[in-house]
Amino acid sequence: MKKIKNYVIPRPFYGYNIPIAIQSTYLRDYAAKNNYKFSLPVTEISKLDSYSILRGLLEKKEEKLSNLAMVSIFMLPVFDIKKINTLFNKKHLEGMKLHFPLESYLFTVDELINWAENSTPLINISNDFSKVNKFI
Repeated sequence: MKKIKNYVIPRPFYGYNIPIAIQSTYLRDYAAKNNYKFSLPVTEISKLDSYSILRGLLEKKEEKLSNLAMVSIFMLPVFDIKKINTLFNKKHLEGMKLHFPLESYLFTVDELINWAENSTPLINISNDFSKVNKFI
């Protein structure tokens, strides 16, 4: 059975505020359904915009991290390409799989960076269609 490392955050992200217990339960269910050995999640510091625990986890070269799961891709600073590259653009992370069960995404590091570069500008487009009538 393959191991999966789990990461949770105790603060709101992208308009969601999912308690750690719910994130953990969701990740445990995901691991069971996909035949991964569940490990207790690593919890980030609650300080806004902090990724120090995740950074420490990703910088451990002695322990090969092959699968990392977090509830949502939006737990990451995907709207800040520089931060994503700083966190994930490391040679020893090649081949690592990133699992985001809420969105049903399974990415490699390169795919994550590519997704962040190409998709987040589209997400930033306003969902407010109240002014559409001006153009009709």
